[in-house]
Amino acid sequence: MGTKEVTMEVKYAAMFASVQAGEESVTELCVRLGISRKSYYKYLARFTSEGLKGLQPRSRRPLRSPTATPQEMVELITMARAVLACEGWDNGALSIFYRLLREGEQPPSWRTIHRVLVRQGLVSAEPKKRPRSSRHRFEFPAPDDCWQIDAFGCLLAGGESVVIFEVKDDCSRAQIANLGWTAEDTLGAWECLARGIDDFGKPHLLLSDNSLAFSGKAHNGVVLVERNLMALGVKPITSRGYQVVCVNAS
Repeated sequence: MGTKEVTMEVKYAAMFASVQAGEESVTELCVRLGISRKSYYKYLARFTSEGLKGLQPRSRRPLRSPTATPQEMVELITMARAVLACEGWDNGALSIFYRLLREGEQPPSWRTIHRVLVRQGLVSAEPKKRPRSSRHRFEFPAPDDCWQIDAFGCLLAGGESVVIFEVKDDCSRAQIANLGWTAEDTLGAWECLARGIDDFGKPHLLLSDNSLAFSGKAHNGVVLVERNLMALGVKPITSRGYQVVCVNAS
């Protein structure tokens, strides 16, 4: 116990003794020391119940953190990283994110995964070093592991605007299906997907952005594409636009 802490504890104890001896009132003491009556009675209660120990500085850290990553997920993240490394794949946060998705887990964002790796001492910050993920990006290892769907607008020669839906296989980059449609809606997205499934069978996962044509996640709902995919046993997943495009990691 440091000298400074002892001095503070003795000071508070002397304050209480001064009031109890009738040398000054609680109000006079609080004015003299510049503290509130609430603070006075808080420390008096600690002193009464715990003695000098109750006057020691206390940590303000919360007893628990509801937003902390569960220990079970931390273990899954570290295990996925080790397995990816053993298999010769990039084992950064984004690769771990997709690995866990493919295994049927619900991982946190890749940024959270990176923070978990840092806290576990598995990666260290090197601002001047170009990350490996910028040279080798993750790709699902086999055809039909994951398809990607996207849509973009197109202006026809006659001045009419249409939407082009496009489905690609993540591993082979093969064109699965495409469709010109009047609007970016879930009916057009499903029509394009249905044609691809008719020709090539179904994938394990379908990756898309958060467009309402593909996912109702942003609106706390489920759209036609998601309902039909889940009925077929295909898991729909969403990602930001710059995370959708993946290239060979070898």
